[in-house]
Amino acid sequence: MERNASAPHPRHLSRRVHAAGRSDQLLDLGFVIRTLLEPSPEVVRISDVASNEARAFAAVDSAPSSAAGRARPAPADAVAGIPAWSRVHEPRPVEVAEAVAQAAVHDRTFATSPSWGSGPADRRLRSSGDPPGRPRSPVVTLHAPGDPTPVGHSGAYRGRDVRQLPVNRAGHCKHTAAEELVALRVLEDRISTGRRQHADVHDMAGQHGPEMRVLQDRTTTPPREETVAPGFVTHHPGRFPRP
Repeated sequence: MERNASAPHPRHLSRRVHAAGRSDQLLDLGFVIRTLLEPSPEVVRISDVASNEARAFAAVDSAPSSAAGRARPAPADAVAGIPAWSRVHEPRPVEVAEAVAQAAVHDRTFATSPSWGSGPADRRLRSSGDPPGRPRSPVVTLHAPGDPTPVGHSGAYRGRDVRQLPVNRAGHCKHTAAEELVALRVLEDRISTGRRQHADVHDMAGQHGPEMRVLQDRTTTPPREETVAPGFVTHHPGRFPRP
């Protein structure tokens, strides 16, 4: 697809159903990065994956070197729900330059993610994968505002039997074993008693030893491993932005 004013936006190239939303978000991310940072990377019908990734990575890596470059990734991150926070053991950055640098860690990963194909398997998945977001059985979710998979995924769930346990942390699925065990206990209590319990989840996590509260951050060199405190917070995610 050529980059010109009459070219269709990639999101129009596939049926936009809820289950396909994440892949469409990543396609949007690649499209905006190509439009604002570097026109050479391909976002559909990629002919050479390795060289295409190299061009996209170079564009993302060079963006923080100037004020204009730091400003341009922001629209792409907003479209794809990419948080400006990737360091697991550090608080969310408040300085613009650091926020852009941390968002770039996620941009670099997702900027060249494959888009939907046109084969039979892709068509079946897109046409049959529209979950209502109202589960028939109790559900407990763990999700972090700093997860590059947007927290809006959790916001897609609705209903009396949904318990969301947000964890104030960066990184994809960066939950400690203690936090996961708390989520399992909350779910088991709901199933066994028929009602939602109101025990303090921080106290529940604190019952586990430090060996159950270890996390590793692989975005640093070398990877940084630390014992962390329970990170449960109150957070109300909005609806998933993609139809």
